Amino acid sequence: MDSKNMMKKYIERIERFFDTKKIINERISLEYIQDYYRSSILAYKVLHTFRGYMHMGISFDGKYKVSDLLTSVKIVEGYIKDRKFSHILELASGNGVNSSYLVCRNPDLEIIGIDLSTNPKKSVKGYRHINGDFHDLNTLKDNSMDLIFVIEALCHSQNKEEVFRQCFKKLKKRGLFIVFDGYSRKSKLSKKYMETISLISKSMAVDRFISLEEFRTLANKFNFKIIEEKDFSSNVLPNAERFRKISNVYFSSYILHKVLTKIFPMIELQNLISLNLLSLSVKNNLLCYYMHVLEKN
Repeated sequence: MDSKNMMKKYIERIERFFDTKKIINERISLEYIQDYYRSSILAYKVLHTFRGYMHMGISFDGKYKVSDLLTSVKIVEGYIKDRKFSHILELASGNGVNSSYLVCRNPDLEIIGIDLSTNPKKSVKGYRHINGDFHDLNTLKDNSMDLIFVIEALCHSQNKEEVFRQCFKKLKKRGLFIVFDGYSRKSKLSKKYMETISLISKSMAVDRFISLEEFRTLANKFNFKIIEEKDFSSNVLPNAERFRKISNVYFSSYILHKVLTKIFPMIELQNLISLNLLSLSVKNNLLCYYMHVLEKN
């Protein structure tokens, strides 16, 4: 069965388990996103690693390994070393596992992580956690950061213009803003495909995946120069395929579904929809996964 027909089959199966129209019409507020991450902590640990990484693994050999979860962080580290940066800011840092990894390997770094979480990782020398919203960086000095990075969290923002504005203010001249995230591959799609993308995004507490063109427009609007744009869509497929197989276990049994709905909150179970459809959405050129390195002009 080709990926297009497989996706159709999967969506028909998902509709037997979930009220997909209700999910598509869900209002994604800041509180909803907080609730989503609080509810999903254990699931992320089981699906990824108990070390606390909450993003996709980037594989270069076609096979997923736990070490692939470090690829994005190592790429950020490469830019830090290459440019001899020392003052770093991570947006949506979660429990601080990414930044803690960096400061442990690079003791001269000073890294600040900002996240809505109130339970950051145990304090690590060189890393400071701020409990806050990355749309408001006013507690930090302007022109003070060498590099700002965000891994798979800009998609949650419903005011990306403000994020770009804030980051531009806080970066030094020629400072870098590095973004790893998912996007709609095309800006114009049929109603059916728009509903599919919306089903995937809402099930993972993302109001809407912007297109690549929208991202590039934002970068240009705020006077950022795109110095690297890397398509990692095929590289996240091994991880996404693993998620698809795991979620298939759930969707193979309606009895299991009924049991789990009595144990887990619906906001957590809905995430299985995105896990089931992510790899197929990439194969059907609906969604893509990119890294962008932006430089402040």
